[in-house]
Amino acid sequence: MKRPYKNQGFTLVELSVSVTVIAFIVAGVVEGGQLVKDAQVRQIAANLKQLQASVDQFQVEYKELPGDMVDAQAQFTNSSFTINNGNGDGYIQNDGEDEQALLHLSLAQVVPGTYSGTGNAVPGVNVVGIGSGTVIGFGSGVLYGSPIVNWMSVARPTANSTVFYQNSALSSDDAYSLDTKIDDGIANTGRLLAFNGTDTVGGVNDVCNNGGASYLPSNSKLTCILRYIWQK
Repeated sequence: MKRPYKNQGFTLVELSVSVTVIAFIVAGVVEGGQLVKDAQVRQIAANLKQLQASVDQFQVEYKELPGDMVDAQAQFTNSSFTINNGNGDGYIQNDGEDEQALLHLSLAQVVPGTYSGTGNAVPGVNVVGIGSGTVIGFGSGVLYGSPIVNWMSVARPTANSTVFYQNSALSSDDAYSLDTKIDDGIANTGRLLAFNGTDTVGGVNDVCNNGGASYLPSNSKLTCILRYIWQK
């Protein structure tokens, strides 16, 4: 006569081991995700500093700003891309000078790679790509009541748009981390300034800092666009 099968299930020790293993896996996934975010923040910081150094080098050699230089067509004659002159007012305007800036820098060989100087914002083509759709582009304007300043934007471009600084690129936590690395950690003062992104998800606008000094909790949602003042 066969003995009936008895399902004894898991012992407490086995359950404990299983829960511990799962906890380690979850912790590893969370930690891995944070490491990726930290690496992106470090890369953005490095790119901003490198681009500023490249512009400084360009100014020393040409006595003008990339994108804004009035004699770009005369200076750079061996390009397959369309070269446009700027107006020489000392600001990289958001009227095409911002698109030409990286082209001028690449033709002067102070940044690696080549850039088209025109067209829709495409990472590695006419803007600096950071990964995950985040780009760095040039521009100028009034920020939080300042005089007109030259800045670099950290943002995601709107689809099929030449606007480099429209959509959110970082969560408020990551934006704060970047701010503390290269500036004062305050959202609306210093050289790195934060703004609400223009993305709208489910009818809710992005909220980064609402114009205030503090970065607001975003639960890892991309809510911030950043502008780094590299020259006043």
